[in-house]
Amino acid sequence: MRDPVQPLVIVPCGGRKLSTPAPAGEIYTGSYHVACRRAAAALADPDRILILILSALYGLLRLDRVIAPYDLQMGQPGSIGRAELLHQAEQLDLVDERQVIVLAGAAYTAAARQVWRHATAPLAGVGGLGRHLARLAEIRRNGTLAESRIALMAIQPASLGKSLLARRRSSSASDCWRPTSGPC
Repeated sequence: MRDPVQPLVIVPCGGRKLSTPAPAGEIYTGSYHVACRRAAAALADPDRILILILSALYGLLRLDRVIAPYDLQMGQPGSIGRAELLHQAEQLDLVDERQVIVLAGAAYTAAARQVWRHATAPLAGVGGLGRHLARLAEIRRNGTLAESRIALMAIQPASLGKSLLARRRSSSASDCWRPTSGPC
């Protein structure tokens, strides 16, 4: 029986895979998937947490399930649907999980929320890939979903840096801006 205090963490599959069949926990090799898995593992006792991979083709996967490589993204024709996901969650006795965390992009989060509407999605609304990776690194470092002020500052829009650079350039007497003194 699963410890009800430990969360169920859903992570997405990935586009980059091994070229031969392998366990789901090994077949996905892309940096985004790896970052999601590392953040998931940091959230609870690794021996008691349940991490499942949400595959666009196979649905909910335990890390030890051997699968063949494929090329499909969530939402594309042929990807797993709501009824299949719900059936899988029932088969795994996970439909009534109280604490579900989805560490994934929008399409995979939407798919998981078809089963667990109450799922926490700490990457929702965070922005693009770079911001997702920064947030995942923060989760991994802290072992919690709480955001630090430093992390929030680190993922400010790039335009903030550009406007600061423009102000420094306009206040300079020369046509170039440099962080140290010396010729351009």
